[in-house]
Amino acid sequence: MRAEYHLNPGQMPLLTELLGKRVDLEIDGPAGTFTMRPKQEPAQREAPEPMDQAGLEIAHALHTLWTHGQPSGERADFSEMELNGLDFTGMRFPGVSFAGAALDGCCFQLADLMGAGFAYAALRDCDFRFTDTEGVDFSQAEITNCEGLDDISQGPLMTMGG
Repeated sequence: MRAEYHLNPGQMPLLTELLGKRVDLEIDGPAGTFTMRPKQEPAQREAPEPMDQAGLEIAHALHTLWTHGQPSGERADFSEMELNGLDFTGMRFPGVSFAGAALDGCCFQLADLMGAGFAYAALRDCDFRFTDTEGVDFSQAEITNCEGLDDISQGPLMTMGG
């Protein structure tokens, strides 16, 4: 995911509405262009930082702009990312890839995941209750103790826990 996003002034009301007060953002830039980034810059490390809730909220807002055909939007892609402990409740991520992602303790209640792909992802202690998982690809995913996925039976490497 990019560190800075350039938006047209006309898109700010939609972005502000999408993010609400859930993310602490710093928005600045010359007239006609805004740069948006989390207020607290992550510490520099050799390995990529796991996504935090603020990063997820930004990715969701940009993905929503993308689904509405806005040029400043960006399709979300969570492939191979560490997404542990994130709350996806009520978010819309249709068709998004979570392939190979680490998802431990995530909540997906009421999320729109139509056509999303979790192939080879590691899902542990996640909550998918009240989420329509029709058309979602869980092939080869390792699923352990995830509520709401009792009927999933795709992929020979998938495991179900308790």
